[in-house]
Amino acid sequence: MKGWFDAFRDDGGPTLYSFSNRTPVTGDVSIVAVSVLFATFYVAFLVIFPGVRKQKFTTFSTVTLSLFVGLVILITRLGSAWHVAHATIIAPYKAFSREKLPARIGTHIGLMHVNVTLTAVIKIIVVNKNKYIQNAFICLHNMIA
Repeated sequence: MKGWFDAFRDDGGPTLYSFSNRTPVTGDVSIVAVSVLFATFYVAFLVIFPGVRKQKFTTFSTVTLSLFVGLVILITRLGSAWHVAHATIIAPYKAFSREKLPARIGTHIGLMHVNVTLTAVIKIIVVNKNKYIQNAFICLHNMIA
């Protein structure tokens, strides 16, 4: 019997889609959601704007500027691109191992979190023959100075 979430799965394994290009999500979902929310508010304002009788220019510029400033504040708070750095390194494959792994380490620093990613430069032989990728997401919400 198949359950609700068994589509595209083989023997209870992870979901694998039939596309040859299986890349991770490259966009930030929270930034896209906030942008769509503000765009919806702005379109709603533009729909009702012809009904404004007095001070059309003042109303238009005030609402446009207010929505833009709110969008910029939320995107800079949620985003992880305040500082981005990448370096190519040679790291040990496992702890206490002599095997070396040429890799690329990257950091994405935002106001709310830090994301550190280690990606193998070359394909290595592992159990499922995928690229070696390690990702650490560090949330800064509850840190006390």
